[in-house]
Amino acid sequence: MLAALGVDNFKSYRSARLPLAELTVLIGANASGKSNLLEALQMLSWLARGRRLSEILYALKDRQLDVRGPVNRLVHEDNASFMLSARIKGDGQLLGFAVTLGLEAQGLRIAGEALVDEETAAKLFLYQVDRESSSPYSNEIQVAYNNFAREE
Repeated sequence: MLAALGVDNFKSYRSARLPLAELTVLIGANASGKSNLLEALQMLSWLARGRRLSEILYALKDRQLDVRGPVNRLVHEDNASFMLSARIKGDGQLLGFAVTLGLEAQGLRIAGEALVDEETAAKLFLYQVDRESSSPYSNEIQVAYNNFAREE
């Protein structure tokens, strides 16, 4: 179950965390950011399903992904990247997932990604993007794996 949604530098949000329950209702004045949270959730959902960034970018431009405004308006104010995060409860485990997307002339680029077991005291990283590609024409990144080893 999705337990929380987080956004940093996304659209109208500098930083926000929304705890979620089985039923969560968003109430607020017009232009208070309700739709922006739903757009963040939809974008995170597309990423979680393994959609390629080029496919997401095309969907944004073609209005298949219901995110309002041009791609360069995904970031809050003058930032060059934004982060979407989620806390997921399931099978007796609490996981935290965060992905940072950078906005570049060529489109979107994953600038950072991490999956964390939040129940361990050391916040064990299961994997983490260690270094992004140095070339705008390459999809290669360096990933650091922990091989699921748990420190005690």
